[in-house]
Amino acid sequence: MILVTGGEGLVGSNISGDDLIVTDIVNGCKEHLDVTDAVATEAVIAKYNPDAVVHCAAWIEPDQCERDPINCYRTNVMGTINVARACRAVGAKLVYVSTQLIFDGKKRTPYVEDDPAEPLQQYGLSHFCAEQYVKALDNHIILRTSLCHGQCSNGRRYGFVYWVLDSLEAGKEIQVVDTLWTTPTDIKDFGRCIRTLIDRDATGTYHHAGDRYLSRYAYAVLAAEHAGLDASLIKKTNLSVLMKKWVATRPLYAGLNCDKITMDHGIQASDALAWLNGSLRQSGRAPRSMLRRTRASRK
Repeated sequence: MILVTGGEGLVGSNISGDDLIVTDIVNGCKEHLDVTDAVATEAVIAKYNPDAVVHCAAWIEPDQCERDPINCYRTNVMGTINVARACRAVGAKLVYVSTQLIFDGKKRTPYVEDDPAEPLQQYGLSHFCAEQYVKALDNHIILRTSLCHGQCSNGRRYGFVYWVLDSLEAGKEIQVVDTLWTTPTDIKDFGRCIRTLIDRDATGTYHHAGDRYLSRYAYAVLAAEHAGLDASLIKKTNLSVLMKKWVATRPLYAGLNCDKITMDHGIQASDALAWLNGSLRQSGRAPRSMLRRTRASRK
């Protein structure tokens, strides 16, 4: 049995299996669980006595975390400590979902697992601190990812690329920064990755992210061209413009290298174009490659 905290969120919604106990602070879950409540966390995990706990519950808005570091720490660090203690009490594996934002973005190539962490904002710092408590458990997995896109179980879409595609479809010109580099991740691939690691009883720290390391601008253009939309509507903008809107500093180069998880477990990096194909089909738009095949078959 696998218990998931924050199970109604983007990551938790995309973990597969009939043996899941989904918990969250929202209505409709198997169990209501606020991980900042140590007594409740211990009680719920003891009740189900799971083989593994996937800890997805977190405050995920960097700007809000920067404005309110106390509640950021309370949720992301103390919440993780409560889950770790409860896992230790029942002997469960703890799978902790972490982030590329523990790195400072000064490295020009994707980060590997052993690169030193230098978070630039409260959000990344809270995850880095939480990782240290998770490492105190012998039976743990720390899994970092970057720029995830996909749908939650309630149907809500989450991700930068949706904004790009929707805007271009409406004929809107958009401004996209070309100085933030990352490795965009299909959340379904990430969910499958979590499940595979648990089923193989893996332990340790791993990265799982996309197979393309590119700027947000380049990713927006790639998405537009693949969807057959007008990429000329995408205009480059300077990071200083965005920083006027943001509170938390973002790393410039924050992609993740996935070689370790591929070598150890055969799990491939997320395929960015495959994700785009799936996203376009869900939205009723055929990928350009599919349109080409369709037109060719009519000749």
